[in-house]
Amino acid sequence: MSTAEAGNTTDRTSGVTGGAEATQQASPDAENAAIAGARQEIRALVAEVAQLSKTDVAAEEFYEVLVGRTVSALAAVGGALWTLRDDGVLSLEFQVNYRQTGLVEEPGVSDAQLVSQNQARHGRLLRRSLDQPHGTLVAPHSGSTGDAEAANPTDYLLILAPLGGDQPTAVLEIFQRPGAGPVTQRGYLRFLLQMSEIATDFLKSRRLRQFEDRQILWGQLNQFTQTVHRSLDPRRAAFTIANEGRRLIECDRLSLATCQGRRCRITAVSNQDTPDKRSNVITSLTKLAQRVVATGEPVWFTGDSRRLSPQVEEAIDSHVDISHAKAIGILPLVRPLDADGDEGKDAAKAKPKDVLGALVIERFDEARFHEGLLHRAELVRQHSATALGNALDHHGPLMPLLRKMGRSRAVTSARSVPKTLSVLVAVVLAVASLFVIPADFQLEARGTLEPSIRRDLFVQEPGLVTDVFAKHGELVAEGMPLVQLRSRDLEVQITDLTGRRLATEEQIAAMRRARNDPRLPADERDRLASQLKELQGTFDSLSGQIELLETKRDQLTLKSPIAGQVITWDVSNRLMRRPVDKGQLLMTVADPAGPWELELQMREDRMGHIARAAAQARKEGEPLAVEYIMATDPGESREGKVVRIQSAAEVRGQEGNTVLIRVSPDRSQLENVELRPGATVTAKIHCGRRSLGYVWFHDVIAFVNSKILFRL
Repeated sequence: MSTAEAGNTTDRTSGVTGGAEATQQASPDAENAAIAGARQEIRALVAEVAQLSKTDVAAEEFYEVLVGRTVSALAAVGGALWTLRDDGVLSLEFQVNYRQTGLVEEPGVSDAQLVSQNQARHGRLLRRSLDQPHGTLVAPHSGSTGDAEAANPTDYLLILAPLGGDQPTAVLEIFQRPGAGPVTQRGYLRFLLQMSEIATDFLKSRRLRQFEDRQILWGQLNQFTQTVHRSLDPRRAAFTIANEGRRLIECDRLSLATCQGRRCRITAVSNQDTPDKRSNVITSLTKLAQRVVATGEPVWFTGDSRRLSPQVEEAIDSHVDISHAKAIGILPLVRPLDADGDEGKDAAKAKPKDVLGALVIERFDEARFHEGLLHRAELVRQHSATALGNALDHHGPLMPLLRKMGRSRAVTSARSVPKTLSVLVAVVLAVASLFVIPADFQLEARGTLEPSIRRDLFVQEPGLVTDVFAKHGELVAEGMPLVQLRSRDLEVQITDLTGRRLATEEQIAAMRRARNDPRLPADERDRLASQLKELQGTFDSLSGQIELLETKRDQLTLKSPIAGQVITWDVSNRLMRRPVDKGQLLMTVADPAGPWELELQMREDRMGHIARAAAQARKEGEPLAVEYIMATDPGESREGKVVRIQSAAEVRGQEGNTVLIRVSPDRSQLENVELRPGATVTAKIHCGRRSLGYVWFHDVIAFVNSKILFRL
């Protein structure tokens, strides 16, 4: 029995007598019996944890028992177990009464910054304890006073023990009441180190089991890859993925959806010969896969759909109601790495033609996905994308025709030679006409119609929006207040400095009165003069700081930079009572009575044509001509001139890298049109005349030059 156990026994056996005998001192025999009972109870707790560590229990369940039994055995306030993640961050796995330590930020607490600093110092203490193989005892509120140092900011004695052997990967932490003697505290530490040895044995056993599972996984994966890459028939590959993939992932049902254009269909379902397209389950699976493929992001659903997009959430809820699945995973299949080893495409950034389909993983027994299943699912996804992509490429639209033509004699027989030659001549003439007939070369781009004079209103000092003085569409004058902010920190600083300046001013007045006393010795008068000069410097410094803060307070009133109209939609609901940071965009003011312009977003790969056409136009002394239609009036075509071309490309939305081109429209054509800022326009920029074939197939020619000929 350690000293820690003896110390805890006193706490655990206190109050065993009750009623009228509560005020009487317990006899030595009763105290010894209580101590013996407490020892027996602690031995039982230790034995329970040791027995559990030898089983194949989940890590979460073992952590719960370990922390709970340790806290109970030491009669401590609480405890926690931290594990070291792969990115080097300590993660809280299980805790008991951790909120009582003061390290958890409570809603509405004013000293949230202090809580955050205490959490950081406590985290550094935990990381330092990983290098202490014999454990650590840290007294309450001990450690360096610097914010960047490790310390114990709580009111409790911290007992820390690393877990994991020579290379610790976890820390067991106990929050004990202070006041115990040094011998008792060392007893606490010895007991905690004993529990850490048991936990270390559990972690080592768990790591060995993971190695065994990984060896089994590689064997199953080898069999899966051999099977799934055996056939180039898309249908056979799909059924192999569904059935063999389900065994490898160890889920209840695995479905494969393939994309046909922008639509998806369920091609294969595990343990089914042919999916019934009219069944409710297949219909809901199709809808779910199509929604997730459209987003391009993997989705893992285990009962909580609040973080999902509304479209995906609706599809998942509908499918769960029909299939009664408790956990669902949808993984988009993206076309894999090409033969040259270029970087593969991410599902979120892939084009629609690059997304081959999706895997739908379902579990009906429990609402969770363990770590091993997630890893297996990722392996199945990668190999399935490769196998399905190869099968679809081998069975392309023209592949069956080419194979049949190669085996057919109808084309090459003597009787069919005149017809074949006639068809070939017609094809040659059609191809030649593509190189001879000229046509207008126009490049299409989308953009918006915007006022040329517009200014954005940015936050100059952080604060809370208290008033919005303008609405959408309201006309405002230059210098008119638009938004009023409030900064409590700024008010506190001004109040504090004002009080300090007032106190300094009173000290100066008192010192001047004392200095004017004729009875004051000369040396004392000189000392007061020196102090008076120092106080005057302090007063001037405080006055300067107050003036600077008052200038910042004036900047909390945001004013209109120009006279114009507010074009930001619903600014009051978007900004009221909202905290904003410095540099944040609040609204935009534009002058609708001034000139207007088109802002076109031209794809970067087409800018070579634009640059050559612009150079030719400069030689001729004319700007590039533009023809455009407005989404609000698509029946009429209007004209404009290119006035400026951005020198650098930027990523804008789904268009990718684009170059901004500003076009000045013919204002006479817009007189009877209601102009709306941000109205969508579709424009064509005239780039001279080229052959008809180049006008039709310039994108294909550019693709061949960059993706095929350049690589050769």
